[in-house]
Amino acid sequence: VGCETPRAYIGVELDEFNLVKKVVPDNPAQQAGIRPGDIVLGIKKDKVEDTSSGDPKNSLGTGSVIEQIKTLPIGKPASIIILRNGQELTLTITASHPPPPVAEFDGIWIPNKIVYYPRKKFPLLSHRN
Repeated sequence: VGCETPRAYIGVELDEFNLVKKVVPDNPAQQAGIRPGDIVLGIKKDKVEDTSSGDPKNSLGTGSVIEQIKTLPIGKPASIIILRNGQELTLTITASHPPPPVAEFDGIWIPNKIVYYPRKKFPLLSHRN
């Protein structure tokens, strides 16, 4: 078993349309200003070279939004593009390591939910004489 590249964590729960359903308090997404109801369009990668002109430019990363989030540089600021009330916004976000222990939801880390399961009581088997 080799070492796996650590996944970036920003503290959001997305639905299948990249709509922010939940923002975890005191985590990178909240600190960047992301709110429930925002739609994540992508991660802007800085200084990508434009092959047609040779000039560096900003461009959206490739792959699904979830893949882009997972591969954000941990501890380094990056730009995240969101759609809020029909307006495209660029926010600065600094991803962190996922806090342990966590549950996973479609590749996005969310906090564990504590669920109480009462123990079932089973009657003792009686010995038949």
